[in-house]
Amino acid sequence: MNSLTYYSLVRTKKIKQRLVVVFLLPLISCSQPSQQELKMSAYYEWSAVAKADLDFVYETIKAAHPGVLEHSDVAFQAWLHQGYSKALSLAKRAQTQEQALAALRFYTVGFKDGHLGVSPQNYSSNVNWAGWNIQKQGEEFVVTYQAKEWPISVPPMGSRVIACDGQSVSEYIKYNISPYIDERLNLLSTWSMLAHFVTIETPDMPLWESKRIKHCTVELKDKTKKEYSLLWKKSYEGVQYAFADRAPKQGLRNLGKGIYWINVSNFQLSQAENIELERFLDKIKVLRQAKKVILDTRGNRGGSSQVGTKILRALLKDKIPTESAARAFWRVSPVAKKTLEEHLDYFSKTFGKASIFYLDTVRLLEQMNAALAIKQEWLEQLPDTIDSKIEAREAFNGQLIILTDLNCASACLDFVDSVRRVPGAIHMGLPTSGDTFYIDVAKIQLPSKNLQLSLPLKIWRDRARGLNQAYYPDFLYEGNIYDTQSFENWVMGKLENI
Repeated sequence: MNSLTYYSLVRTKKIKQRLVVVFLLPLISCSQPSQQELKMSAYYEWSAVAKADLDFVYETIKAAHPGVLEHSDVAFQAWLHQGYSKALSLAKRAQTQEQALAALRFYTVGFKDGHLGVSPQNYSSNVNWAGWNIQKQGEEFVVTYQAKEWPISVPPMGSRVIACDGQSVSEYIKYNISPYIDERLNLLSTWSMLAHFVTIETPDMPLWESKRIKHCTVELKDKTKKEYSLLWKKSYEGVQYAFADRAPKQGLRNLGKGIYWINVSNFQLSQAENIELERFLDKIKVLRQAKKVILDTRGNRGGSSQVGTKILRALLKDKIPTESAARAFWRVSPVAKKTLEEHLDYFSKTFGKASIFYLDTVRLLEQMNAALAIKQEWLEQLPDTIDSKIEAREAFNGQLIILTDLNCASACLDFVDSVRRVPGAIHMGLPTSGDTFYIDVAKIQLPSKNLQLSLPLKIWRDRARGLNQAYYPDFLYEGNIYDTQSFENWVMGKLENI
């Protein structure tokens, strides 16, 4: 992957005027700009870009985010304005594209919402790495990967990292990394992800200041302690390992004795994947005589909740327990209208114009247009239409087992919500991630062109699952959950005793 910048350097007239002041005298005197003058030009350029983007994000949130009208959400109301002021002080001091992005992310991260954020539209391979990765496992930070080759020795796999540069790993993450990447520190999934950035430095998720660790104290497997120096260099190897797609391929296997293992790892489908999904559903529909069905969500990071709904309807027909108190409301706005139009185009291409998803969205878009016309603030989303062709079949009446990893969020969590409400369902694996009550995301390009804002447009009210609440499994797995054979053996062993 080639190195790509995050911002297109499209200058406003105001920026151009500032640059003229900086460069006019050197041009007249036919001399080269001094280092101080070059530094000042960068300051004017990136601070102006950062401020323009931040102002756009702030105004867009005020215009379209449901939290602005949800006055009971005290934390959101406070950070909306206080966070903007703090981020603005950073934006005004931005001297690099990394600092410009860090200022924006500081603002959006402060909302503690995985659906709200700023990210590059194109990602960079210009990554610095220390030659090894760590993750949080339980209460410890453990070395989980080593470079295939590195100029100096690195801590061995499985060793425990105690401290770095005189600071505990948890303190270093909390104060140096978390404010710019993810502040949902109540979630194990957040800690596990943030730990990667102790030894990885990427312009995609920059900190305000580069603080490359120099030394770490490590406890080896024999309980002896050893000091390791860190050597940083350009390498994409650590990122490739840390953020690799480990999702098993979506599909169904018959394990014998009436047990079926279904991988439900993808809820964000292309047109070709949807065609494959229909064949997949045909296999699920006939499992009514199965004794146990294992639903494996490993690798599922969310997407369209309609995909999960289709899978459960194929299996349970009209037996899906509903969360009767929960209701969803769209904040009425031009942004929401545009997003629904994009949804309509996606459903048309993916599921077809005869699908219930397309037809339900047509109905919702009509209601949104009517609400906009009378300046209504909220639009309640009615329940989805039920596919009568599926419901007419006999439902599965055996036991459901749901498997999760740390990355299960958004639509994946909605799927887990539904499965856990089924009587007798068992949850195995790792704790899930969590989310807020704000969902259904719009993707909006920022003025600097190569960044996009992810903005929730809808709110759940009276949802049983709490704010950024993770689900903890009935049976916790302590090994490498992506070692499928070992994990499968563990699951089957547990089921034999249930």
